[in-house]
Amino acid sequence: MTVVEGSNAVLIIEVTGQLTTQISARATVSPESASDADFNVLSSTELSFRTGVTKDTIGIATKDDLITEVDEVFVVTLSTTNPRVQIDKAKGVTTVTINDNDGLDPSSGHSTSSSSSNTWILIGAVAGSVVVIVTSIFIAVCCFRQRNRKTTENTRDIGKIENPAYEGCGQASVQPPQLCDSENHYEEPALYSQLNNSGRVTIDAHYQSLHLDEDVYEKVDF
Repeated sequence: MTVVEGSNAVLIIEVTGQLTTQISARATVSPESASDADFNVLSSTELSFRTGVTKDTIGIATKDDLITEVDEVFVVTLSTTNPRVQIDKAKGVTTVTINDNDGLDPSSGHSTSSSSSNTWILIGAVAGSVVVIVTSIFIAVCCFRQRNRKTTENTRDIGKIENPAYEGCGQASVQPPQLCDSENHYEEPALYSQLNNSGRVTIDAHYQSLHLDEDVYEKVDF
């Protein structure tokens, strides 16, 4: 922020986020290259905000002199001890530059306006930030679940792949036929086949056919 020597530096402080209770902050002015001869030094200014009152203004008057000098600087810093309030890191510190107006060149572009009010310092309530963070996390979780669901649905089930060359893949094992062990595995048929009448002979007939004729053969004694 830049002001011309002899004009006022006006800072507007605004609270963002919904206020449900009163909060406070402090604006501290610190000289850098400037001194109390160049502006009205404010050691600190207490700021208070509540529902319906979200803005406050600080006016710092700079002093006009007859000395030709370089630009001078002072800094305004916001702070708070309230745990429910966070200071905007980008705009919580404002540097104010005082331009000298002695021997001012009209073509230099320096304004001779009596005031400057083009800088806003912001204070953000913690409640507003918490809402944003929780919303972001919720959206991220929903996106992750939706993406995971789509991945599962797009995965084609190709079933169980079996390799016929591998014995353990569910293929029927082909066993060679086992030979009977005649001693241990012989099974006697339950019913013998019957001979027909033409093939049947009596036991006596078989015996007679085996009987030797004593008259024809000579008995030999050993």
